[in-house]
Amino acid sequence: MEKDRHYPGGEIAKVDKVKNLSSCVKLCKQNDNCVRVLALLQRRSCILKNDEHEAGVFKKGVVSVALKWKEAEESGGCLGQNVDFPGGEIKRRMNVPGPLRCVSICKFTKKCVRIVFVPNENLCILKDETHGPATRQSAIANRNAVSISLKCREAKRSRKNEKEKSTDCDSALIPLLL
Repeated sequence: MEKDRHYPGGEIAKVDKVKNLSSCVKLCKQNDNCVRVLALLQRRSCILKNDEHEAGVFKKGVVSVALKWKEAEESGGCLGQNVDFPGGEIKRRMNVPGPLRCVSICKFTKKCVRIVFVPNENLCILKDETHGPATRQSAIANRNAVSISLKCREAKRSRKNEKEKSTDCDSALIPLLL
């Protein structure tokens, strides 16, 4: 559980009039795509998130609970927090203002497939395919590191584009259901 931490993007649904954090977690567990819940307890609402959400940022009053991080990270998932993928380092860049900027740098760096970003230091580490498996047992992981795989993000975008082409009617209905 993280206090004052928001994860933009990847919204599945927003639910109002929830009793407590446990109610939000229960709702998330009932949805196969839900990997994280953001609870806005003052407003008595919560937001269910899928694994396409972005890295965490400070936001007062938000409580975040990750439910399925381990599965995603161990399989080389899109997003991981407090995790490192040792080895495969292409280069390090200091003074990068956030993980999304780090992702942009990676996109324009030959052979870059993953970033590991250390928020408190604004450190961006670019990785190639030779990186090792996810670990929480490293000096980088212990510094609140955020890992994002570009290969996974691109594969999801490709699948999403194919799905949108075949289900235009369904995608038009989704905002009405939320």
